[in-house]
Parts: sequence; structure tokens; C-alpha cells
Amino acid sequence: MRWSYPILRVGGTEIRIHLTFLLLLAWIGIAFVVALSARCR
Repeated sequence: MRWSYPILRVGGTEIRIHLTFLLLLAWIGIAFVVALSARCR
């Protein structure tokens, strides 16, 4: 399994994103939703 995937190419340089970065974004998003739902109660 590859851990980083190309997302675009700029001036001949491949820009890649690491899978753990996506997991971090998901974790932050879930924490944000949980915090908002707790605040609305």
C-alpha cells in the first residue's frame, strides 16, 4: 500500500499528499462536529 498519492503537478514537480494528513483532517472534522453538537445541547 502506498502512503502518499499525487494530487497535482506544478511546473514539472509532483505534489503528493500523505494518507496520515487526510486522517488528521478527518479527526479534526469529527472533533469539530462533536464539539458543535455538545454546544447545542
